[in-house]
Amino acid sequence: MSSSPVLFIVFNDTKILSAAYMPFIQGGGLFIPTETLFQLGEKLIALIELPGNAGTHLVTGLVVWIDSAKGEKQGSRGIGIQITETDNKVRLMIESCIAPLSGSEGTTSLLLAS
Repeated sequence: MSSSPVLFIVFNDTKILSAAYMPFIQGGGLFIPTETLFQLGEKLIALIELPGNAGTHLVTGLVVWIDSAKGEKQGSRGIGIQITETDNKVRLMIESCIAPLSGSEGTTSLLLAS
């Protein structure tokens, strides 16, 4: 039985979290900057820290998007993961953190990378 890779990411700022969050992915998604190579459909574990939220939260995810930008684009190299939590706890915490920014002129990391 192979183990899933583990990534650790700290979101110190609500705007950065908002840019990384992908609400259009079923169950919610996150862009995670990483140089590690992943395959579409690969399962992983992400340990995330949210702004103003003490503690580290375990997120199980599935790689649904890969950005292999080589510096010529504005975005970062990384992956988009679909949050596969069944209780939606972390997704709801993320949405609660970024709710004050709704309607602001922010962009997502996905849009920055295009």
